[in-house]
Amino acid sequence: MKKYDVKPLPEFGKNEKAIYTERESGTTHMPFKAELELCNAIKHGNTEKLDSVLEVALNREMIVGNLSANRIRSVKYWAVTTVATAVHYAILGGMDETDAYNFSDECIRTIDAFTTYDECIDYLVQKARSLCGIVRNSGNNTAFSDPVKKCLHYIHLHLHESIPLTALAELTGLSRPYLASLFKKETGSAIHEYIVDEKMKEAVAMLDEGKSCKEISYTLGICNQSHFGKLFRNKYGVTPEEYKKHG
Repeated sequence: MKKYDVKPLPEFGKNEKAIYTERESGTTHMPFKAELELCNAIKHGNTEKLDSVLEVALNREMIVGNLSANRIRSVKYWAVTTVATAVHYAILGGMDETDAYNFSDECIRTIDAFTTYDECIDYLVQKARSLCGIVRNSGNNTAFSDPVKKCLHYIHLHLHESIPLTALAELTGLSRPYLASLFKKETGSAIHEYIVDEKMKEAVAMLDEGKSCKEISYTLGICNQSHFGKLFRNKYGVTPEEYKKHG
């Protein structure tokens, strides 16, 4: 694990103000410009820019705010706020909100268990790159209209259910024909085709986890195993059983 030069801001006395101590010590917080460059790199899924910003940041002294009397807790609090900010920029870049907040929660739980500065910094670097990659591969969801965004989010959140076009039409306040036409125009797929594709992608993940075809078809709201097998074969050219056998 790499050793980082992490320096919390100096402690200030009971009757001192933080700005007084910073003026006396000559130490201040990390520049906002550096944080903004990192967050914008995540927002645009720009891994090259992210790496260049990280390279500069990691090779200079990192200043962490005086957030707690406990030094490692200060770094952990700083790491948590960094994750929360980065996730908001990832959402602006097209990451699904539910995925983003689950990502943030998982990061915070992990950070909570760390006991050293270096663990926190290494983890933040790893997760910044993960976020950037997720945004880059999101298909530029920011280009979609609000009704289509609502549909994509609803489908993602309700993938274990049957999702009729009527439910999506009610969600968006649009007629079924108009919504179907708009969705196809913006995504390139008919709504039903998109839902099936997303269910099959999830089916692959579940097969990789060792789930049975019966469990998968039930979980994904597919009427029976036979129909699930047909949908899977149409999508991937092999049956679920053949996929499990050959990977």
